[in-house]
Amino acid sequence: MNKLCNDWGIKLDIPNFIYDLTDEYIDNHSNGCGSTYSDIIVPDNIIGVNICACCRIHDLQYNKGGNDSDRYNSDRLFKKNMTILIKKRRNYFLKKLNWWQFISKFSIKKFYKGRLSAVKLYYYMVRKYGKGSFSYEK
Repeated sequence: MNKLCNDWGIKLDIPNFIYDLTDEYIDNHSNGCGSTYSDIIVPDNIIGVNICACCRIHDLQYNKGGNDSDRYNSDRLFKKNMTILIKKRRNYFLKKLNWWQFISKFSIKKFYKGRLSAVKLYYYMVRKYGKGSFSYEK
């Protein structure tokens, strides 16, 4: 279960079935964001906010599978969890930079909006291209 914890103790929405999984199972059935080969294209961070836990939860839901409705719900939960992290860590990355005091509030809003735009892009991509990775019921 530790594999699904984010770095800040922020509570994410985790489906109940995941609590019964072992760390070994989680390791073998989730790899973070993107596929094994797409780490450069699909990073585990959105402008300094680590979303790997959101991706691992999403991977486990895709591995469990189901029908189109289950896939839709999995993708919506993925978007919801990323949004939770982005909202809770709104200024985190910027505060770690030495030049924090020189950044205007306008720039902070741009970083925040950029992160939220990235969440929408991740969601769009899993909706458009994730169907082949989902374990559909037979």
